[in-house]
Amino acid sequence: MVTRFWISQVRKAAFSHTLKLSSDFYSQKDLPEIIRIIHTADSLSGVLDLSLLEFLPTLARLAAASFAIYVKFGAFIFCLAISGSIVYLWLDNHAFHNNLKKTEPERRCTDLELSRATNQALEKHIIVELFNTITYHIGIYEHALDAHLETESRWSQVAIYRSISLQRLQRGLFFAISMILTHRGTSAEDIIFLTLYWPTIAGHLSRLPSQYTRLHLKFTDLKCLLAHLDIKPTIKDGENACDIGPINGRITFSDVSFRYLGQKKETLKNVCISIRPRTTVALVGRSGSGKSTLLELLLRRYDVNSGSIKIDSQDIRELTLDSLRKSIAFVPSKSQIFHNWSIWQNLTYGSFDVHFEAITEVCCAVGIHDKISSSSKQYESIVGRDLNFSDGEMQLLEIARALIRKARILVLDEPTSSLDADTEAMIFEMLGKLNITIFMSANRLSSLKRVDEIIVLEQGVIKERGNHNELMETHGGVYQRLYSQWSE
Repeated sequence: MVTRFWISQVRKAAFSHTLKLSSDFYSQKDLPEIIRIIHTADSLSGVLDLSLLEFLPTLARLAAASFAIYVKFGAFIFCLAISGSIVYLWLDNHAFHNNLKKTEPERRCTDLELSRATNQALEKHIIVELFNTITYHIGIYEHALDAHLETESRWSQVAIYRSISLQRLQRGLFFAISMILTHRGTSAEDIIFLTLYWPTIAGHLSRLPSQYTRLHLKFTDLKCLLAHLDIKPTIKDGENACDIGPINGRITFSDVSFRYLGQKKETLKNVCISIRPRTTVALVGRSGSGKSTLLELLLRRYDVNSGSIKIDSQDIRELTLDSLRKSIAFVPSKSQIFHNWSIWQNLTYGSFDVHFEAITEVCCAVGIHDKISSSSKQYESIVGRDLNFSDGEMQLLEIARALIRKARILVLDEPTSSLDADTEAMIFEMLGKLNITIFMSANRLSSLKRVDEIIVLEQGVIKERGNHNELMETHGGVYQRLYSQWSE
């Protein structure tokens, strides 16, 4: 029970710590690697079990057996047996560590690659099936599995070699001690005693190397876990951070520049944007122009390299992350609906105290209520099991979930990319009636005729700004060219 308690506490701490890490951590790690790190908390059980139930008891039994040899045959025989065992264990430990340096990183790498090959094929099964690449992924899996089994085989060969070496040492020690006792004229009863008792000593001695190896590997896993727990989030509350409080919804980007970690080129350069409360501003530009990056900076998934972002004259770096993100509702470009959760759980995610009437009102407004009502379980239907949604319907659920939060600022990252034209027009008409600040990015330019301001980005720099009619009057402008290409 004590072991289970500590494992539970360590695993909870690892999971909690991982969730609190910043976006740059997740951009450098993939899911199998992160899960493996969290699961290394189980190594604590192995360390405790091996130490308390195997390794230390084996040492105690070996010490007791050695003491019996000392009492029965004297100090010289005792020293001979102990010194031989110590020399072997030292040589074995030295060889083991040299082998560990060569094989353990490879074992961990091949194990991770096997997990990746499995996860990627299963997670992207639709693409695998429709691109006729099942055989290709089977080949990747078989290659990763063969590499993993090869490293395991080499590890097993080392274990067999260690076992054979230990057996030879035991036989050599037994022969040497027997010859010395015979030369001394030791009685036949004592020789028989040694012959019968020696397997006990040999058994305890033979278990030590394997137990030590397993214990060492568990400690190595724990070191990896401790190193993970030592990682600090780069985005966190400042020392004097305060809650944001009631806001009007004014957003100001002042000379904002930003570069992703490891990249030489700046993603954003000296961007200045002022968004008035209760207006809608849209970002437009080619892929990679910095639209989504600006939204992520406002959400403080990353911090600016220079300049500042303010909400109602408050620098977002001086606000607590909790209060900042509660004041902003977000609709991502990729669906983040939880499968095997009920529709109710998905819609109330982050707004757990909302009333049923408020949810149905929002769902009616975005046009998803009828779809939900078509199921016998309605809002208790499990996504993907009781009720399946198209990509467009998933986006409607995302929009509904954001609106249920009733935040003063709504951030939309290409929110209607999977919707038909009529539904898209209905959504933007509905959003236009909300008395909140809306900051969005869009690739479908048909949705931008009603927004208050359009900001055109090109390679991280603002090229144009204005409403749809103003930008269309700019002869040879970037927006005019993009709109013409879109409408063709």
